[in-house]
Amino acid sequence: MIQNNISDIDLRYIQKNNAGLNRILEKLPDSSKLNLIEYMRREVTIENLLKNKGFADAYVVNTDNAVNVTVNKEELTYVDVAQVVDIVCR
Repeated sequence: MIQNNISDIDLRYIQKNNAGLNRILEKLPDSSKLNLIEYMRREVTIENLLKNKGFADAYVVNTDNAVNVTVNKEELTYVDVAQVVDIVCR
């Protein structure tokens, strides 16, 4: 859930851990900053849940309209796909 104001801790973490993001964040309105933080939280949460299910190299991109998931695995079984979908749809 998006908070009503921007957490200083969240912004400092994002700014510290993403090179060049400071310039972008300075130009964005607060509502866009909140959306960016929420997307990043969702991505990290999904990546961690996937890693816990055995997908060691999971990469997630979350947007308004879609969630894209990439896992480092030669072949995905139906069970693998079902696990990924279950995690993303939670």
